[in-house]
Amino acid sequence: MTGVINIFKPQDMTSHDVVAIARGVLNTKKIGHTGTLDPMATGVLVLCIGKATKIVQFLQDDYKVYRCAMCLGASTDTQDAWGKVVSGEIIPFDAMDNTSVNLAKKLSEFGLKSTFSTISDEALDRYNILNLDSQLMNEILKPFIGDIEQLPPMYSAIKVNGKRLYDIARRGEIVDRKTRNCHIHDITVLKVCKNIVWMDITCSKGTYIRTLCHDIGQKMGCGAYMGYLCRIKNGVFSADTAIGIEEFRSWGKDVNHSHKLYKIDYALSNLPQIILKKEIFKKIKNGIKVNLYKWINKSNCCDNMYTVNKLYRVYANNSEEHIEFLGIAKCISIDPIKIIMDKNLFSNME
Repeated sequence: MTGVINIFKPQDMTSHDVVAIARGVLNTKKIGHTGTLDPMATGVLVLCIGKATKIVQFLQDDYKVYRCAMCLGASTDTQDAWGKVVSGEIIPFDAMDNTSVNLAKKLSEFGLKSTFSTISDEALDRYNILNLDSQLMNEILKPFIGDIEQLPPMYSAIKVNGKRLYDIARRGEIVDRKTRNCHIHDITVLKVCKNIVWMDITCSKGTYIRTLCHDIGQKMGCGAYMGYLCRIKNGVFSADTAIGIEEFRSWGKDVNHSHKLYKIDYALSNLPQIILKKEIFKKIKNGIKVNLYKWINKSNCCDNMYTVNKLYRVYANNSEEHIEFLGIAKCISIDPIKIIMDKNLFSNME
């Protein structure tokens, strides 16, 4: 069985838990995912099955979009709502304003915990965020868009001297960590409900959204933590088309579900495609290395689409005159243009 599936991960479940469920349902061990979600987070978890596990490295590089509720006015040791408050104040959930309560009720329909809360007007005024609105929040967020550095949180799976940071943190210890680079492509403020800021964040792999919330709170001087997180998009896959975990479990273990999986080349749709002339099809099938550029059907592309190190989906007409997906190629030179497929990239012909 080979293909890709888009699962909606629920709260209180690790990404590894989802993979374990998939191994049982699909009756195969060869499964990998394209980006870890913490137990508190929900949303798109893309699983690659069989030969598709070879494209995990490419899907991990796709931009991801998260919907987040950032709660201003307090900080926690985990930088999210499941941690212990270390500064600021949090008012119980039942004291929230009606707008926030309604949002929380909508979340609870999906089995999500009420993991965010509001603070008093007095505290809002003290933190100078009483009159906070979307326009002002967008101005505050501008320095966080682009290339940024993050200090990984102590409650994370990163290893330091061979030990997971969360194991060290649970012993009450703090160790030095190295900052990591990431890229925030865009932050869109959806709504501001008192001290709760709803926003969509488009970012690179390796970005900690809870750390982003924490850092924004530090800059504002009021503290902040992540109250809710849902990955709503990962490359070409979105939450709208994801399969719920219970529906997935109902598929049954003794049935071949190959027809329900996305094809490998669909998962790579973000890569530009090149179509080769049919004369080269057999040579590539036989493993002969050639400069693909010389065999590209020029009616389907133009020379300005090529840049060094850029990846492409490769197709060719087979002997039956059907377009067949061959794999991934890389441009290694533009003067002259040279495009190759090698063992370090994905081949659909193995």
